[in-house]
Amino acid sequence: MCKEKILIFGVGVAGRALYRELNSTHNIIGFIDNNKRLDGTKYNNKKIHSLDKLPLLSFDKIAITGIWVNSMKNQLQSLNIKDSKIMEIADNAINFSTQSRTKETDNIMKNISQIFTDNKIDYYIIGSSLATLFRNKDLSSVADVDLFLTSQKDAISFYDFITTSPLFKEYDIEKVLYLEDEILVKKGDIKKIIISSNSIKSQEEPAIVDISIADFLDEKYMVRHGENYIYIPKNLCEGIRYYKYKDLELQIPFHAQDYLCLLYGENWIIPPKKWDQSDYGNLISPAEMQILKDTLDA
Repeated sequence: MCKEKILIFGVGVAGRALYRELNSTHNIIGFIDNNKRLDGTKYNNKKIHSLDKLPLLSFDKIAITGIWVNSMKNQLQSLNIKDSKIMEIADNAINFSTQSRTKETDNIMKNISQIFTDNKIDYYIIGSSLATLFRNKDLSSVADVDLFLTSQKDAISFYDFITTSPLFKEYDIEKVLYLEDEILVKKGDIKKIIISSNSIKSQEEPAIVDISIADFLDEKYMVRHGENYIYIPKNLCEGIRYYKYKDLELQIPFHAQDYLCLLYGENWIIPPKKWDQSDYGNLISPAEMQILKDTLDA
């Protein structure tokens, strides 16, 4: 019996993890992705198609997972794809962790912690990475380790340190800049710094540490999340609190559990089967942020 022909929506970190999860048991024929620049390219010899090519493709199911799953489903439905053809995989069924990825993730965290400590730079572990610590899981079990710095000055100093330190010579370092002026930042400001290991992505995800630089407004740190922002009230971060992770002391928001409750709700300690980016309890759109800024400036 022929296996159903499966397309995977998205060739990002969640889509790649989904591919590795399904490839040995399902007939994965390719990927679809919103990034038109990927159209015609391949991932692990599977062709990537832009989403607008979907009506031209022959398939039985489209597999989706990750925090953009609702958006993916809406897009597919707008293209008249029946729900029976949408194969939704629970988030907690996808595994990013391997022994080597765990080792690389912990090594990067050890090195950046040393840089932060030596140069007196404060940072905060946030998001799913923070929840992972409190759930007593390895940091490698999430797609990337998220943390933020509180100023452009610290970001510039940190980038200079890691690009000249022998501790990071084996890792890829990317500095992402704002390409135009935005509400609280100027063109050329640092948006984030990404440190990643050199893994073969078809076999395992690279270890990634994603360091955002927060904006500050109305006593809140604002961290970009896609097209929107996630905010962290300053009073939840004031003071230094360290969380012991293996042989490391990692800096976290002082009122970490209150922050996680704000982010994920009262049952944050239990990993959800499904989580969409719109489910965050502290999400703010650029339009809402602009209104807030205008009100404060008035």
